[in-house]
Amino acid sequence: MSQQVKERHGLDDNQQNEVFSIAQSSLFESIKGQVTGGNLNQIMEMFNGKADADQGAVSGAMQNNLVQGLMEKFGFDSDKAGGIAQSVIPVLVKD
Repeated sequence: MSQQVKERHGLDDNQQNEVFSIAQSSLFESIKGQVTGGNLNQIMEMFNGKADADQGAVSGAMQNNLVQGLMEKFGFDSDKAGGIAQSVIPVLVKD
């Protein structure tokens, strides 16, 4: 699945590895923030395969963190960073 993200968004091998590293950090920070805020049920639902379709607190925070990280690290514009985030987040949550 990470190969598809790489090809879809024109990333080189180093960028691909770094994208997933930033994404993992974003996931961790988002979950940590949500647990601190008392949103444990929403986190459990997300990892149990229930859709977070309304851009709930967990996925929204993770996406924001990841987009910001990609823009800072690679200088991607918000559209490219957002597209990568939308591709990467489901991969991380499923795996």
